[in-house]
Amino acid sequence: MTTVAAPAPPITPEKQRPQKSFFAPLLLVVGTVIFWAMTLNNGIFIDESLYIRTGRAYIEYWDLGKVLPQNAGQSLSGLPVLYPVLAGFLDMVGGLMLVRLFSLACILLTMALIHSITSTIFNRRAGLIAAAIFGFTGPVLYVAYLGTFDALVILLMACAWRLGMRDGWTVLFLLAPLLTLMVATKYTAYVFVPSLLVLSLFRHYTLTHSVPFRQWLRPHLPWKRLVRAVAVGFLTADFLYIAYLFTNQTTRDGLAFTTTNREALSPVARGDLATGIPDFIWPIFFAALLGLFWLIKAQRWSAVLWSLVLIGTALLLPVAQIKLGEGVSFQKHMAYSAMFLAPLAGWGLARPWKLSIWTPVLTWCLIVVFMWGAFRSHDLIQYPDVRPVAEKVKFTDGTYLSSSADSLSYYTSRDPDVVWETTFGLYDQGADATQMAVWEQRYDTIIIHAGATGSTIQDEGQKLLLDTLSTSDYELETVGEKGDQWLIYTK
Repeated sequence: MTTVAAPAPPITPEKQRPQKSFFAPLLLVVGTVIFWAMTLNNGIFIDESLYIRTGRAYIEYWDLGKVLPQNAGQSLSGLPVLYPVLAGFLDMVGGLMLVRLFSLACILLTMALIHSITSTIFNRRAGLIAAAIFGFTGPVLYVAYLGTFDALVILLMACAWRLGMRDGWTVLFLLAPLLTLMVATKYTAYVFVPSLLVLSLFRHYTLTHSVPFRQWLRPHLPWKRLVRAVAVGFLTADFLYIAYLFTNQTTRDGLAFTTTNREALSPVARGDLATGIPDFIWPIFFAALLGLFWLIKAQRWSAVLWSLVLIGTALLLPVAQIKLGEGVSFQKHMAYSAMFLAPLAGWGLARPWKLSIWTPVLTWCLIVVFMWGAFRSHDLIQYPDVRPVAEKVKFTDGTYLSSSADSLSYYTSRDPDVVWETTFGLYDQGADATQMAVWEQRYDTIIIHAGATGSTIQDEGQKLLLDTLSTSDYELETVGEKGDQWLIYTK
């Protein structure tokens, strides 16, 4: 008796699940970032004015042969021929708004790169959440519509990170110039170069697999990537040294003043700075720690090591400023931290998606993140608005003293006979010099923003100046509403 095997069932193609489109949510996220960033439209910030005026001075020097100011680039924390020239050109074409729109474009491109990085390592859902939580972070929304080099440097960092993930030696010839440009644009960015080189050692497919801990401990070094990273590091150092040789003494003084020999310009207690970190980036930091927890639970040990590099890199600038006790740009620099935390944060919130209740929970999480970021970004733009003064005062040739001299000088940049001096420089000369300047009527107009400056030293100098002005021959006129009032003293 023979047994006849039953015929095999016909092979039918397996029904594949249609991939869910995230285009509409991504469009909503991008639109929200654009809308809110453009509402953060205060008057020109001191740094914006400084970069634009320096850039325009260089353009006029090259194009028209005008004399370059002796202090051009002296207080800049990046090469004056890079971002300042770009900002100056954009200002000539479309004014301050175009300069700020360039920053917004940089942040949107960074969001796209974060989406790509996170989607490659985790999945598209995590990529969407990572892009959203990055864009909704308060300091990121702040720099997104601020005409400084921060948004551009963050974009360059994201480009270097994404490029380093690729295989092949061609990366060497692209990554080194990119890192050089990043550091030349903002000197402080050199602290991120080692971290970006370390991140380039991780192959994305090793980050996606679970491995028993003992097996993972066996060394499997990516020798080709390690040699490539060392070569990129040496090549970047060479490029930066060559760039340094071509700089003038003024630029070198700026490098020392802002970076290599930096001293606290606005001293703040270390405890106050430390407590400010969670106040501005707690949502993305919490989500990043949650992402680290999921990776440990899944035994993705390479990804755990990668996560620790990200968290350590995110803390570099805040910890350095806490150690120095420097309050200047402390909150703004947390936008750099957010970029490194975003992919891990995206995974932290995307991992539990298989729970049926998670979609509405995540939606509310992102709403809370945006609301917190919106409030914090609004707090960051509460610097004095000089536009009422620029509209009220008819600037004529003469010498002006102001607590916002750098900002107001933007509106008189076309008149070389309007000379601006800052109150901070006057206060540094001591009480006698301050009183003598008022009694001698050294300034045609003195413009002071009423209220505290945030610095004890400056507040003491301003109190002495105002007390002296109250008994002088200067006439007082006020501009602005109470709480944001300007005091204008004229001869």
